Amino acid sequence: MDKPVALLQVSEPALLAWWASTQSSSFSSTPLPPSSESLLSNPKAEAWVLAQLNKEGLKQGLGRNCVLGAVRLLIDPWTPANGTHYQWYSVSSMFASSLDFF
Repeated sequence: MDKPVALLQVSEPALLAWWASTQSSSFSSTPLPPSSESLLSNPKAEAWVLAQLNKEGLKQGLGRNCVLGAVRLLIDPWTPANGTHYQWYSVSSMFASSLDFF
């Protein structure tokens, strides 16, 4: 891939709110919300987050060569407590399955 990519820790309540906003306003049947895990891998959720990030980045003057090409949504935090602490080798081992996506 020749564009930047991002692993993003998302807010579970915000992700569920996005899902609810995409549902039709039909009163006859309201589907139950999906699990967080299924929303994290939902291509529509990833596309929405990617579009929002790129829109905001361009609005703030981000160069076109810095526009994100893909995102992967995560709920697990990146903290020293879980061993990630922003070091590439620890992040790459903890989120290996997400990185395979790119």
